[in-house]
Amino acid sequence: ANAYMLMYRKIDPSKNLRSVSKDQVPPALRELIQEENRKYLKEKEEYLTKRDTIKLRVAHSAAKSVIHTFAISKKRTLKEATEEAYKMLRISELHGLPLDCVRLRSYSAFTGVPGETYFGKENKTLEELYIYNLKDLLLETKLPTEKFPEYNADQIMLRIFKWNAEAKDNYDVPVDIFVDKKMNFLEFRQLLSGRFNLPAEHIRVWELRYVADLMLGDNKKLSSDFGLVDGDKLHIEYALEPEDPKDSMIYQNFERQKYIIEIKFNLPDKPEDFSQSISIDRRLTMRSLKEAIQKIVDLPLDGFRIRRASSTVYEFKDDNQTLQHACLYDSSKVVVEKGKPLSADYYWMKFYGGIRLDGNTHSSSSTSITSSSNDDTYIHLFDHAVKGDVIISELKTILLTSYPGEFANLGLGEVTHVRLREKLGNHAGKIFKNHKSIKQCVKYLYDGKEAIIEKTAIPEDLKDREVMVILQRYFPATRTYSTKQETIVHKHKSAKILRDIITEISGIPPNSLLLSTPYWAESPAPEATQWEKIVDADERTVTQVMSNIKDGELILYKDENEEPPAAEPHSKETHWTNSRLYSNTSSSTNEVLGAAEKSGNNSLGTKTEVKARPKEVGIKIRTRNTPTQNATTNNATVENESTQNSENSIHSVDTASPDIIVIKSQSIETTTSEGNLNGVE
Repeated sequence: ANAYMLMYRKIDPSKNLRSVSKDQVPPALRELIQEENRKYLKEKEEYLTKRDTIKLRVAHSAAKSVIHTFAISKKRTLKEATEEAYKMLRISELHGLPLDCVRLRSYSAFTGVPGETYFGKENKTLEELYIYNLKDLLLETKLPTEKFPEYNADQIMLRIFKWNAEAKDNYDVPVDIFVDKKMNFLEFRQLLSGRFNLPAEHIRVWELRYVADLMLGDNKKLSSDFGLVDGDKLHIEYALEPEDPKDSMIYQNFERQKYIIEIKFNLPDKPEDFSQSISIDRRLTMRSLKEAIQKIVDLPLDGFRIRRASSTVYEFKDDNQTLQHACLYDSSKVVVEKGKPLSADYYWMKFYGGIRLDGNTHSSSSTSITSSSNDDTYIHLFDHAVKGDVIISELKTILLTSYPGEFANLGLGEVTHVRLREKLGNHAGKIFKNHKSIKQCVKYLYDGKEAIIEKTAIPEDLKDREVMVILQRYFPATRTYSTKQETIVHKHKSAKILRDIITEISGIPPNSLLLSTPYWAESPAPEATQWEKIVDADERTVTQVMSNIKDGELILYKDENEEPPAAEPHSKETHWTNSRLYSNTSSSTNEVLGAAEKSGNNSLGTKTEVKARPKEVGIKIRTRNTPTQNATTNNATVENESTQNSENSIHSVDTASPDIIVIKSQSIETTTSEGNLNGVE
């Protein structure tokens, strides 16, 4: 039901208030406004101060590697920023220099190259000089008798490394030189010849970045053609044929260093301390890494194993695998542990235990059924190295012999009652068949693979194309489930066998049996799922009835003649339609969808909700005190008296309070007169 309201207001321009003088505002209200203005101005000032404050990173020319940071307003001048840096670095105390012997200039902390000096711009603000937040600056100092070096914007500084095979790191101490941006390469080599005492025609120049670039072309400009900028590094060497890089020691060293990575590791007795490190070519094999580590840990090669630090089970087992293929990069960490290393065909597996079966057994001519509990909680038991080609029956014997205590806790003493299966998150997956190897049972076998150990009530020996499914009955009358029961079925045999098994254990006639298959082996909501009959069971196989059936599949069944309890009024019903049964009925798709829509189910596998309409509550309408108030109240009373017997009318009006009309109704569909709504707010 909907309620509508109209409001009318009489307009009289002569009574409109055009302006309000200060005297007409009460003193208390004026004081409140002034207090709000004071708060606003204070907050505005704080905001502007915070907005205009920036941080500057300052290095001293005597120690460029140390960066100092301080905050300052960008509205202040460069001269004031220089004074702040002068005081912060204590230049007067530590170096005895006056303020006029220091200046701030642009600086690159990455390349270590000083930049613009801001000469003649000391009185400009930092904002005007485009000095932004976290800008790098250099506090340059000089003696009182010296002059600051002049800054030439047309020059760039280049750092030159000269090859020396006998020096540390194969290079002499780098030399910084300033060159003109428009200098050509021939002039540059002549400059290098005089600086390093080498024949200009035998100087080979390399620029080493991501790749090694040999600089060629006498007429090319350093800046415009080669793209050199302040702080670029160049490597030079003596060469008989400067244009032929084949015999270049710089190039060979660069290619070798490109693959050098640092591997961090621990000593076996200090598992958390990764202070040890070695440098190694990542094109080398894992065997080379182990040999390099072996020299430091002083253990035989077969006395320790290594694994990735981010994994508790992944061990590097293949000695022929390169570090690059093992995804080891610079600063990677590996854990060194004492113990015999595994060979490449072994895998660390995690085994979990869970007693899911209670031992009650039902047998038939074609299968065995064992009752199951609803608790699928698994506890980690142990880790064991498993050979990839080991047969499952042999693996069960090995585990039972190696861990008798853990198996005893599960109530297991005989290998014939041991079941191994894949663990998929919190669910039990595929069962490992006794005649297959672990690699045949697990499609992707890797270190850390999880498996479950279960106890069976009877010896189990699954054959190919046989799967273990879980049966559970649903009772619509009480909305409860029976205990789960397991049975073994052949995927390619007649579905009549499965139907007869369910009929035998439940007593439900075949024509009244309904099935449903949720996605996981868990009991769904009581309103369950879409139910189907096994049609033409004699002519169809199990896989034709249930798609992609697998170990641990939950099959719900019920008697279609058992009626569900009556639904509670205004209750919220939730329906899940995720069945994967294949129906051979003659109903068309439209008929199925139409039936699902009528019943509240959605056969497309989505969740639908059927909600009862909420009960309506009382509505309060406040009215203004207008000259027509009494008339309004009287009219409302008359209207109430004339319509109180109507089913959808106002049942009572509270006339004791003329300002409030209380309407109590389940729904409102009547139209109130215009007079009753005059002045309604």
